[in-house]
Amino acid sequence: MRDSVEAAARDLLATVIPTESRYSLLERSRAYRNLASVALARGDYRMAVLFTDSARVDACIWMGRDTRALALLASGDTAGALPYLAVFAKNNRLLPADSLQRMLGSHFTSTRWQQAVDSAEAAYQSCRHRGM
Repeated sequence: MRDSVEAAARDLLATVIPTESRYSLLERSRAYRNLASVALARGDYRMAVLFTDSARVDACIWMGRDTRALALLASGDTAGALPYLAVFAKNNRLLPADSLQRMLGSHFTSTRWQQAVDSAEAAYQSCRHRGM
């Protein structure tokens, strides 16, 4: 399955003309997100992070942030993973405190977490304000 996902993503990147059209940008972002997921599944955390860099369209459109968080966690970079995890923490429903404590270990403090969540929320509001 990984091989077919990787082949489809690479084929898409080879065929989608790199323009600034929204469709082209989103298709390329999806392809890089899929490549990041494959790299993560194979245990190549560094490559997964690199592919998520390529999946970023702008501050408001960035597919693969969850994959980036998991790759950073798997490679031991809990501090680096914190802001990407915070994106998914709205109202603490998806990531309750006990789960975060297990994932982030000693790096987790309620103050650091709240700062990361507040920053993610501010970025979200900024994107909403810009109509993205």
